[in-house]
Amino acid sequence: MFLKQLKITNEDGLIRQIDFRLGMNFIVDETQGETADTGNNVGKTTLLRLIDFCIGGEPQKVYSTDKSTNDLVKRFLQETCVTVELHLQDSLLKPERQVCIRRGFGRGRNAVCEINGKAVVSKDLALHLQQAFWGIQITKPSFRQIISHSLRIDDDKLNSVMQTFPTSFARGEEYEALHLFMFGADTKKIKAKVELRRSIHDDETFRNRLEKEGELGSQKARLAMVDKDIERLEAQKNILSVNPDFEADLDRMAFVKSQLGRLGAELGSLQVRRDLILEATEEMKQQKAKANADQVRAIYEQAKAFNQKLHHTFEQLLTFHNEMLARRSRFIDDELPQLNSDIDACKADIFRLRDEELELKKKLNLSVSYETFDKILTDLNLKYQEKGELEHSVSQLQDVADRISEKQARLDAINEGLYSKAHQALVQKQLDKFNAYFSTVSRRIYGVDALMAYDIHDKGGKKYYEFMPVDNDSFSTGKKQGEIMCFDLAYIPFADAEKIPCLHFILNDKKELLSNNQLELAAKYVEERHDTQFIVAMLSDKMPEPLRQPKYIVQTLRLNDRLLRIEQSAWYIKNKG
Repeated sequence: MFLKQLKITNEDGLIRQIDFRLGMNFIVDETQGETADTGNNVGKTTLLRLIDFCIGGEPQKVYSTDKSTNDLVKRFLQETCVTVELHLQDSLLKPERQVCIRRGFGRGRNAVCEINGKAVVSKDLALHLQQAFWGIQITKPSFRQIISHSLRIDDDKLNSVMQTFPTSFARGEEYEALHLFMFGADTKKIKAKVELRRSIHDDETFRNRLEKEGELGSQKARLAMVDKDIERLEAQKNILSVNPDFEADLDRMAFVKSQLGRLGAELGSLQVRRDLILEATEEMKQQKAKANADQVRAIYEQAKAFNQKLHHTFEQLLTFHNEMLARRSRFIDDELPQLNSDIDACKADIFRLRDEELELKKKLNLSVSYETFDKILTDLNLKYQEKGELEHSVSQLQDVADRISEKQARLDAINEGLYSKAHQALVQKQLDKFNAYFSTVSRRIYGVDALMAYDIHDKGGKKYYEFMPVDNDSFSTGKKQGEIMCFDLAYIPFADAEKIPCLHFILNDKKELLSNNQLELAAKYVEERHDTQFIVAMLSDKMPEPLRQPKYIVQTLRLNDRLLRIEQSAWYIKNKG
């Protein structure tokens, strides 16, 4: 697919439209003497990232790096609902198929993700693009991995020919799958291999977590020791259980003890109640004895002085007082007979149960045997609990070990074919084909023959193909980007010849390190072909003079006219304060 057009719009309308062409497509600034920071922060890299965003890149990559986030750009993109529309064609000369991708930075209902007018879920965009671009559906390698070498924007991609995407797991196997696909030496088994390696890795991680309590061998040894302890305790228990009624007697002993505890508490409660009644009766007797008629008369006279209408005499009041005390005493005393009866019954039950307890102790070979048996039962319960935990641990460790072993056997069978002499011969044959293109391009631009080679790594039984450029003194550190450029330019005609899906455009940032001569030769090479778009973001003062022509430049930017034109927007004016 080729790039045709990029449109950037928001809620206020069109912000920018860039039309692409075959050959060289420079994105530069035309700032002249406005600042020492000429060429930076005008949006050249952002434009490349917006193209990447349309073909499955992460939105945060547009406004963030590993070191910082441009909050102004982020807010503008999100708050003004910026939408990017990318048009691609299978040919810019005789287009037969077109793809239009729209992605937005709005949130919620304002979020946009479409292919040819049809909404798709963002997380599935790459799979839909793969189908729209090439009519295929594969997962290993992924769409984003396949196109990663065409998107040389980040520093890691700018400094390595083959390491073009981040991976935290099985780095060798992940790159192996991609590079075998890229060079047309793929095998249907490579997907199964990557999935098996990942599955084995997950199982090994789980096993390592389980082994924090001990490895399988040590857990089995501990389980064997616990089984011996259980066997010993069961033997001790059986010796104490010679009496056929031993278990029933133990249960009866436990019941008797619980009843004694209950009755003891009940007796204490009854006795407290009886003592309270006796104390209350004694207190009332003392109140009656202490009652002084003269004191009562004095109280009566005071009351009468305040109320002349009192109809009762003092003698009547005194008689009423004494009768009330007598009635209260009789009411309390009425409960005593029942309490005394309950106390006697409770004591009788306690005496009876204590006699039974003594008999049971004799039958159980005194209290020491009971305590010993109880301790044996407690120890047995703990050992059986430990046995259950160990058996579960051993079962899990054994299961994961069996899974790893089974998957490793399948992986070994795949590797046997993947690294056979026949398949290595296929890999070399495909590399020879690619090297014909690679050396042609590098010889024309640098005057040297660049070549790719492979090696088979075998570390700890984990094999994988590794592809790398052959060491060449002409590609020193300063010229590494030239080697990468030659590789990318050579790959497109090779992929077309081998009918391998690929993009026909290359995004490159920071090409200032290339010499003017090499950049001019590269531009001339690309212009002569009709199968490549080379989109390059550069500082204007680093461009060779012959390339500073309108036919090579698709977008010019400057500090007072940056890519997104944020400073000229109504949103910026409104939020400036």
